[in-house]
Amino acid sequence: MKTPTCLGLALLAACVIAAALPANARLLSFAAGSLTGPRLSTGDCDGDGTVDGALAGSLSGRVDEPAALRSARVDWYAAPGTPSVASSELNVADDIAHADIDGDGRDEIVVVGAHDWHVLHLVNGLLRERASGTTTTPLWRVAAADIDGDGRDELALVTLRRGLVDEVPRATVELVAVPMTPIGVTLSVLDTWSVDAHVGDVCFAPAADGPVLIVETGAEEVGGRLHRLSTTGGLLREEGVVIAGTERLRILSLSAVDVGQRTLVSLGDVTGRVRLVEWRGESLRSYGVVPLAGAGAALAGSVGDDAQMWIAPFRPGDPLGWWSPVDFR
Repeated sequence: MKTPTCLGLALLAACVIAAALPANARLLSFAAGSLTGPRLSTGDCDGDGTVDGALAGSLSGRVDEPAALRSARVDWYAAPGTPSVASSELNVADDIAHADIDGDGRDEIVVVGAHDWHVLHLVNGLLRERASGTTTTPLWRVAAADIDGDGRDELALVTLRRGLVDEVPRATVELVAVPMTPIGVTLSVLDTWSVDAHVGDVCFAPAADGPVLIVETGAEEVGGRLHRLSTTGGLLREEGVVIAGTERLRILSLSAVDVGQRTLVSLGDVTGRVRLVEWRGESLRSYGVVPLAGAGAALAGSVGDDAQMWIAPFRPGDPLGWWSPVDFR
């Protein structure tokens, strides 16, 4: 049974516990190519019951180029410590998420960027495009979870808007169902939540009454404010806010996973640090800095009270990292 998770109006605990590696922990690094601004996701695309990873990023070396001039790639890794075995090239890939769209027990990979979205799936060891589409506003972030228990994942999509005289962007989070029919895939908006702030990242976290959505907001360089949104009934309702530490650093990467009776959350900030925290009632308990630096992290559950963490490269040419188990019993 999952433990309820609740973010209240509380500060991150000041006492930091040293992130000592368990005796049976493993650290791996492996080649990740030369992707710029990489985004990372974990799930199970091949249905073998083990976690695989996908990395998305720009090939042009400049993430500020117009979309028409950009190129991107998604690389899929069947297991940590091994080279990528499948890839797909796109015009742009600002974010990525594993999502079981059709409920067959195997994840698709959802990629968003600029005004485009793509659904990729693994076919005979190759990444193939299953569906794609466009939106009227630019897409920035994506996360996936099954909010209604029907076996098919819904999406959280973040769009950013900024006018010529706006001091800060205005972000909108859309909770979206993804119906699949014989004639294609569509996006059906269930509810929206808007905020006058920049969104660094979003993730779904387990809770007793269904997944909750965590949204990080702030200014363009300073952030760390975590909003907890309920998704019950397909509606987004804010239930609390917490400041993730006193430094208020921009958080570019969020992921969460249930491990035993605990909910762990990874926080990847602009310095390349990845912090691991546990939700405990109305507060957060910090386990300190993960012993692998990177652009962000993706947590995945394992057996018992363990978890594994994939770490995205911080700079082009840096290796992917992998840490397992993340064990804090």
